[in-house]
Amino acid sequence: MKEIMNEILQAERKVEETLQKAREKAAEIKLQAEKKASQKIDEARRKAKEIFLAGVEEAKQKAMRIRDGKLKKAEEESEEIRSSNRENIENLIQEIVRLVIQTVYD
Repeated sequence: MKEIMNEILQAERKVEETLQKAREKAAEIKLQAEKKASQKIDEARRKAKEIFLAGVEEAKQKAMRIRDGKLKKAEEESEEIRSSNRENIENLIQEIVRLVIQTVYD
């Protein structure tokens, strides 16, 4: 009887050892899975940031091209206005000078 009890206790200890090893192995597998998941999340964040920054840079360059085009067009239009009104402006300046000179001598 004593021998049977010892065998049962020994079997229970082996079962407990096996369960403990299984728990430790499960904890190790869980930890590795969490590390991999964390690495994948970090990589996804990094890629998302790269994509976002590339989009921002592209939008900035597009805005600069549009701005440069608008400035060039405005400069061309301004030059056109000056050119087309140059004669009028010169006549106006001559008239102002004539009035100033006339006022000084009157």
